[in-house]
Formats: sequence, C-alpha cells, structure tokens
Amino acid sequence: MITPEELQRMKETDIREVSREELTNLCDITIDMTLNPQERVRQFAEQTNNLYIHKMGEYVVKVSYADTDQNVNDVLERYMANVAEIIF
Repeated sequence: MITPEELQRMKETDIREVSREELTNLCDITIDMTLNPQERVRQFAEQTNNLYIHKMGEYVVKVSYADTDQNVNDVLERYMANVAEIIF
C-alpha cells in the first residue's frame, strides 16, 4: 500500500531529475480489465515505481490528475485508450 507521503513524493518528483533506468515502461504494464476499478488501480500501482512518471518507449511522461467529478474508472479507461493509440 502506498502511503500519502510516498504519493506526495511521487507527485513532486521533477521529471528532469529522474533516472530513466528507474522508470517503468508503460508498454510493460498489463491490466486485467475484468477487475473492478479499485483492483485495476492497485494492479497498475503494483507494476510501477512512480504513479506520475513513466517511460513510453524512449519518452519520459509525467501524468497529472485533475480534481473532477469523473471516477477513476472513466479516467483510467481514457488514459489506457490513449496509450493504446500511441502504441498501435
């Protein structure tokens, strides 16, 4: 389980100071879409070392999360669809 302090540290990580070798490649993450949204988020979190910064091939990507009325499932589905469009 990720503590609030760890989550804040991940969020505040400067993309220019992170080591590429330590980042998780989004292409290597697999999510079982038959799971409920909470389980999918947990599965995603277990496969990455930073919820905000990843590699996408040769690129380093920083994700931010907006404070909206959308639920996590909606956001993750849109995010994964965007990732799939980039890869395929």
